[in-house]
Amino acid sequence: MSDPDDLEDEIFGDAIRGAISETLGQDDDEQPFEFLADEPGKEGKSPYGKGKNLVALRRARAEVLDGTLELEEFREAVDDVLVNISRAVDLLEMASVKKKEATLPPNQAEVVAATRQEMIKLEAGVGSMLEYADGRDLGALEDGMAAVEEAMQALAQLQNTADQIGRAHV
Repeated sequence: MSDPDDLEDEIFGDAIRGAISETLGQDDDEQPFEFLADEPGKEGKSPYGKGKNLVALRRARAEVLDGTLELEEFREAVDDVLVNISRAVDLLEMASVKKKEATLPPNQAEVVAATRQEMIKLEAGVGSMLEYADGRDLGALEDGMAAVEEAMQALAQLQNTADQIGRAHV
């Protein structure tokens, strides 16, 4: 019979990796936060700029500005990304996640905490982009996109840090 704590650790790691992977718009075979995995993967860089969600937001912004995307289509595209991000933020805000985070070694806990903060910034940025659909507030669209770019880049850097931590524990 397996240890309940081991199962809890596995569920925690899977949930965090899945949420971050979904937010970064990664393929299923890419594993964020390798230090939470049983067997960290190969060395590599997180694909900042190539994630599906970031590409979708960039495309929606460009197309709504050049008139090839209607406001309702823009709203749908941005809202689809926001739903995924909000789920990840909700997960990272759960008391059980914070409790588990408190048991991690300091360097790992710092990465999880920093990830939570960047995810909140990302959620706010995408929310600002949605404001454009309500009133064509170009400032909200541009500020939101800038916040998204900044948060996604920070998340990619955090994933690279997590990869390094994971490799150090192998």
